[in-house]
This record gives sequence, structure tokens and C-alpha cells, in this order.
Amino acid sequence: LDLARSLDSEKLLENNPSVAERIVLHLAAGSRSILSPMCATLGGIVGQEVLKACSGKFTPIRGFFYFDADECLPDSPLADVVPSGTSRYDSTIAVFGKEAQQKLLDLNYFLIGAGAIGCEMLKNWALMGVACGEKGKVHITDMDRIERSNLSRQFLFRNKDINEFKSAAGARAAA
Repeated sequence: LDLARSLDSEKLLENNPSVAERIVLHLAAGSRSILSPMCATLGGIVGQEVLKACSGKFTPIRGFFYFDADECLPDSPLADVVPSGTSRYDSTIAVFGKEAQQKLLDLNYFLIGAGAIGCEMLKNWALMGVACGEKGKVHITDMDRIERSNLSRQFLFRNKDINEFKSAAGARAAA
């Protein structure tokens, strides 16, 4: 916090010190974290902007893009967060805490559709640990069967899955 204050030549931290302190401490605590939904969101935005710039058909965002998700953070910085180094959920724990991660592990969700968006949801849920705990469960329904054309855009499916139900193959791939 002292380092942030020493670098604050415009005295921005002095306007609302408690909020500024909270944000700086959260930033420091989660600076090495990789949150898959944030990566997917920002990756999608960057990919779209690159395609717009390369094709010349649409106008890319000209200027600074600001994305803020401060409302997702806990009210106070977490004191007891020590990454184990052995858990895929260390990043989530570093940002949101052990209690929040346990809630994710114990969720019960029902996903309708295992197509393009459903595959992305299953991937993100698996990486976050949604319903991966003892009490958690994800129910998936999709009466559509996998066709060869699905393989290029629905990354959970492989050649061996052709003619299987998307819900069964998606559940198996995400498990």
C-alpha cells in the first residue's frame, strides 16, 4: 500500500482512501490469478476487435477499453489466502476466498443446451469447480446429436462422439 501511495503523483488515492486501499489490496492479492471466465470474456473481445481491424468491414474500438468487475470482489481483502500450489482452484481462492470456492464446488445447476454456448459454459464451470464437490451436480439436457459440422465450433466433441447426444458427450468431456 505504501508503494501505491508513493507512485500516486496525482493523489488519486487521497480522494476516497478506504475504497482505494481496498482495490489496491485486492489487486495485489489477485494479481497472479487466472480466472477462466475473465480470460474467455477478454479473449472474445480481443478476437472480435482483431477480426474487425483485419477485415475492415466494421470499425474497431478506437481508444482505451475499460473493464471493471469490482462488484465481484469481497468487501474486505482476504487475510487467510495461501495458495497450495496443488489445486486448480488456487486462483479463485486467491481472489474470492475459500468459502466462495466451497460454494462453487457445492452448486447444483441445470444446463439446457450443450451446443456452442453450452460447451463454453461447461468448460468455464469445470475450470471454476462449479458442482465439482461432493454435494455438487450439473444436469445437462440437449436432445440434439453431434454432427461432423459441430466439431469445428464445439470443442468438447471429437470424431468418436459423432451421432451421440451432445449432453452425454459434453458431460463426459467436462468431467
